[in-house]
Amino acid sequence: QQILKIVMDYIGNPNSIILAVSAANADVATSESLKIAKEVDPEGKRTLAILTKLDTVGDDAMDILTGNIKINIPVKLGIIGVTNRDIKSSHSISEQIDIEKEFLESKYPGVCHRNGIPYLEKSLSQLLMTHIHDCLPDLKTEISKRLKENEDIMMKCGEEVLDKHRVAIDIIDSFVKDFRDTIEG
Repeated sequence: QQILKIVMDYIGNPNSIILAVSAANADVATSESLKIAKEVDPEGKRTLAILTKLDTVGDDAMDILTGNIKINIPVKLGIIGVTNRDIKSSHSISEQIDIEKEFLESKYPGVCHRNGIPYLEKSLSQLLMTHIHDCLPDLKTEISKRLKENEDIMMKCGEEVLDKHRVAIDIIDSFVKDFRDTIEG
């Protein structure tokens, strides 16, 4: 429950990109990650669906990858399928990427160029750069606004104190004078 709250707080931020990861060998329509994404991003503008375990699917996932079968949320950022490296595999990551490429080319030739780990990596990099580019003007405006507010506060504080001992003595003298005046009525 606490983990779900943390996730919701994070993806609820309108500046976050949501990666809704679902296994291809499960019912994608009932995917928990897509349900959660739909709660905070009902239009799917910030959601990218990642379909894992393509190599374990008994049925073809082509309809999902091409968008012919609608999932429970529109994902404007797309759907990217990847295979998973077997835990017991002795293949290196680069070998696994080659294996994934061969698999995608043989099983999903029409969409193989839009799937796989290298495409996911490229897509996420592009999304991040686009997102930063889109958010930068607002961020600059917010920083300028806060800088101005802090400069105004600093101006109200007065000039910079160079001789701190002199200021402390002046404050003590002022306090003593006010205290004496109070006692004398």
